[in-house]
Amino acid sequence: MNKAVIGVAAILIVVAGAVGFWLGRPGDASKSSAAPAASVAAAAPAVAVEAVQVNRLAMPQGITAVGSLRSDESITLRPEVAGRISAIQFREGERVAKGAPLVKLDPSVTRAELQQAQANMTLAKAKYDRAIDLQGKGFISGQAKDEAENNLKVAEASLALAQAKLAKLSIEAPFSGIIGLRSVSVGDYVKEGADMVNLEAIDPLKVDFRVPEIYLSQIHVGQSLQMSLDAVPGKTYEGKVLAINPLVEAAGRAVVIRAQVR
Repeated sequence: MNKAVIGVAAILIVVAGAVGFWLGRPGDASKSSAAPAASVAAAAPAVAVEAVQVNRLAMPQGITAVGSLRSDESITLRPEVAGRISAIQFREGERVAKGAPLVKLDPSVTRAELQQAQANMTLAKAKYDRAIDLQGKGFISGQAKDEAENNLKVAEASLALAQAKLAKLSIEAPFSGIIGLRSVSVGDYVKEGADMVNLEAIDPLKVDFRVPEIYLSQIHVGQSLQMSLDAVPGKTYEGKVLAINPLVEAAGRAVVIRAQVR
């Protein structure tokens, strides 16, 4: 009888342990807490999410360099003949058109030389015509006729020289642009090649800059670029590569690039 009671008690203890083990499993705990979590999630507001399609793009590579601005055309006006300035026909800083007269030199001496050359040419032409007539009649030799012809050619060349010198006394603008600051005045005597005033064409502008030679293969004529000026912060200007110097500088292994900016 006692053995039967002990056996039943042992079975009850085993069953109770199994039930406790079953209730203590993690899965059951999650199931038991699922209902409160679901109610909390349902109570939270929905969050809007925006989605876009991802595309593969090439990242642009840029080269930054420091350059110097240049005029599109730039000259210093110099006389080709010596003379005294008789008139200055421009105002400093104004815009002038191509062919506009800028400076005139005194033409009195050159005009007298021209008149002398014209008289010599007239005389040489008369002597040559006479020599042709006399040779036809047999009164002079062929050598005398050749000398008269040569004298005529010399007189013609002297006349052309005097006319060219007279034309060069008026100095004109070779292109349209803005005149600079003059260094001469009316009455000054200027020699050949003396600096008088500069003329600049600044529309468009040019900019020269240097880049390392390793980038030479990435630069070509017509390539677009952007330029900014320290004098005008926050503003950029569009331009294009105009020319590439084929000479690589030995000192810095750099190449000079010239661009045009509008």
